[in-house]
Amino acid sequence: MNARELLAGLVVVDEDDVPGYSRAKFPHWITQHGTCDAREVVLQRDGQDVVQDDRCRAVSGTWYSEYDGLTIDSASRVDIDHGVPLKEAWCSGASQWSTPERRAFANDYRQLEAVTAVVLVHLQSRLDQREGQLPPHRESGRSRSPVPDARHLRRLTSHGGTGREPRAR
Repeated sequence: MNARELLAGLVVVDEDDVPGYSRAKFPHWITQHGTCDAREVVLQRDGQDVVQDDRCRAVSGTWYSEYDGLTIDSASRVDIDHGVPLKEAWCSGASQWSTPERRAFANDYRQLEAVTAVVLVHLQSRLDQREGQLPPHRESGRSRSPVPDARHLRRLTSHGGTGREPRAR
């Protein structure tokens, strides 16, 4: 399916702040394979010349940010962002999921992206907010919109009239 088809299949509902949200209800960084957790898988996937130690930690490599044009050479300065913020997922249907379902969502590396520490400043301000967007890509000028595929696969809703709906690129 392409992005337009995925977007067409989203259920749009009025925005509602569902009580009970906590990041702790989305267990993070579970093992994906061997000793590699979701963070390490994303660091390997999104980096260049990444070398991992015997515990799968990225010990060297570089990560380029399409948002600020910086190249970072330390994995500790790279954060991993959810395409659909966890609170947004909670308010869009994840509040009804079991803990194993929320764990699977939080660790689904298909919707995770490595971003630089500079972009991390922006991310920290939206960690527990509703749908947000990263700054625009330097080269394309487009903001990354939430991942329609993640919403489609997990049957999350979208919120109409908020200006925060996922959009096709």
